[in-house]
Amino acid sequence: VRTGKGEAVRWEWHNTYATTLHAINSIIVKMARITKIVPLYRGWSGATLPKVFFKPDDDGFCGGVEYGFSSTTTKREQALQYAKGKASTVLELEMGMIDRGAEISWLSQYPHER
Repeated sequence: VRTGKGEAVRWEWHNTYATTLHAINSIIVKMARITKIVPLYRGWSGATLPKVFFKPDDDGFCGGVEYGFSSTTTKREQALQYAKGKASTVLELEMGMIDRGAEISWLSQYPHER
C-alpha cells in the first residue's frame, strides 16, 4: 500500500497462519507419543543465568521457564558448538512422559543441526 507520493511502501498481511500452527501443534503432540525419551542439550554463549536460577525456593525447587520455543539437540557436541565463547552455558535436559516434545528437524531451516 502506497501511502502517498514518494513515501515508502507499507505491506499489510492479515494471515496469522492459525490453521497451519494448529496442524503443526497437532503433529507434534501425536509424534511426542512415539518419541523415545533421551537426554537433550541446549547451548549458548554471551549470556549468563541469574543467581536466582540456582537458588532453591521455599519448596526446594530451582530453575526457570522458557516462555517460547527452545531449540535442543540430542547431540551434546552440537550444544557445545553453540556454547563456544565467553559466558557460555550448556544445559542437559531430561524429558518427562508429560512434557516431551518431538523431533522436528524436518521443519527446521537448519535440518543438519540435529
